[in-house]
This record gives sequence, structure tokens and C-alpha cells, in this order.
Amino acid sequence: MPPSRRPPPREVAPSRRRAWIVAAALVLVATAAALLLRRGPDRLAEIRALQQAALAEGTAPAADLGRIIRNADRMSREQLRAVRDELVADWRQRYREGVDRYLAAPAADKTALLDEQIDRMNAVCALLDALNPTANPGRHPRLPRPDGDSGPAATTYQQALATRAGQRRVRLPTFR
Repeated sequence: MPPSRRPPPREVAPSRRRAWIVAAALVLVATAAALLLRRGPDRLAEIRALQQAALAEGTAPAADLGRIIRNADRMSREQLRAVRDELVADWRQRYREGVDRYLAAPAADKTALLDEQIDRMNAVCALLDALNPTANPGRHPRLPRPDGDSGPAATTYQQALATRAGQRRVRLPTFR
């Protein structure tokens, strides 16, 4: 063979090329599956659902509070602020509705409405503490002041709440 002549290029066998294509496809599928499984649960949606249930029932079970705390520990400050703001807005709306329902209710139903609101206020305090990574569980609970919290109707309602809480021997949260 003359020195200037090169050997012909070696062709890759078709079975070997197919094996590389299959291997690359498997790697892509495995990577996509790992990313989807790694994403984990939607913490915001779970916390929102637990909050809605607690506000509707007027109670925050310890198991739900534990789940909220575990999820909150893995969330950013912005996410926590958004969830807290939603909770406070929803509570304020339910508080205003409670005032209206109380003022329009017959005398026989007023005690039950007050009990419902007292329970809801304490549940909101527990939820806010669960969303606060620096919360001190031993301190007296505090709530943001409800909107439209002035006037004779609001004063009458707050006095009725305080009286009923005293009868039940339940401590009401204070407003900030």
C-alpha cells in the first residue's frame, strides 16, 4: 500500500448506532421522570386548603397545624407572606359577615353566632402562629384589626363577643 493512501473510514455498525439512540432516549426519559417526582407536593395549595377548612369549621386541629408548620418551614418568606395575607383577608371577610349575621339574627341565634366567631378567631391565631417561624406559643394571641371596625354596630358586636367569651371562660385574642 502506498504511503499516501489512507485507509477507508470505518462505518459504525447500524446496531451500535441504534443502541446509542436508545440509551440517549432512556436517559432523557429518566431525567424527566426524576424532575417530576422531585418536585414534590404543592405546599401552597395544601396550606390554603387547610386554612379554608379551619376557618369554615372554626377550629384548627393539631394535626393540621403540624402539617402547616412542616410546609411553612420549607417555604420562602414571600410565599409565607402571601399565604398569611390571604388568611387575614379571608378572616376579615368572615368577620364582617359575622357582624352582619349577628345584627340581623333573632335573639335565640345570637349566642351560637358569637361562639362561632370566638372559635374562628382562636383558630386564625393558631394558623397565624403556625405560619410564623419565630412564633412564641406561650404569648397571648393577637389578630390584625378587622376592617370597618368602628361605629356603634362594631362596638356592640365586640362587647357581645367579650361578654360571651367571659361566659365561656375563653380568652379572646387582642387586635394589633
